[in-house]
Amino acid sequence: MRKINQSKGFTLIELMVAISIIALLATVVLSSLGVSKSKARDSQRIAELQSVQKALELNYITTGSYPQTGPDGSENSLDKKTSSMSSILEPLVSGGSIPSIPFPPAGLSAVDSSFYYRTVDNGTSVSYQCGGKDLGDTNLPYILYFISELPQNLPALSYNLIPVFNGYCLTNS
Repeated sequence: MRKINQSKGFTLIELMVAISIIALLATVVLSSLGVSKSKARDSQRIAELQSVQKALELNYITTGSYPQTGPDGSENSLDKKTSSMSSILEPLVSGGSIPSIPFPPAGLSAVDSSFYYRTVDNGTSVSYQCGGKDLGDTNLPYILYFISELPQNLPALSYNLIPVFNGYCLTNS
């Protein structure tokens, strides 16, 4: 006489273990995807600022000066909503130093996605530092800076000698 196997499916415990494993793997994949997107946006920010930096240096070679910010040394920002920095960069575009005005990458970023350009402060009490050097020193006529989503291998930005969290800068030195 033959025994009939009555087990024709999975038990509830086996199904719960399989679903738990799939959920754990999905969580790991989705969290690493978010970090990858942040890295990509930061890389694009850095590349855009480096192109502006090269255009500023080319403009300096051509004209002998860097574009100046407002008379009070106020910063100029460049993002999708405002374009106070566009007036500074427009001569660089028309002069052929850069093909177009770069804008920060769009995305679901929790940080300020603007780029900033600042020249020497004229009598203000605010002090900016890039990599420990004060803005306005002979070797530091301007800074370009941004706030990144992740730590970067760039000179750190300080404001009145206080480090700005994930603030990074580029300059001519």
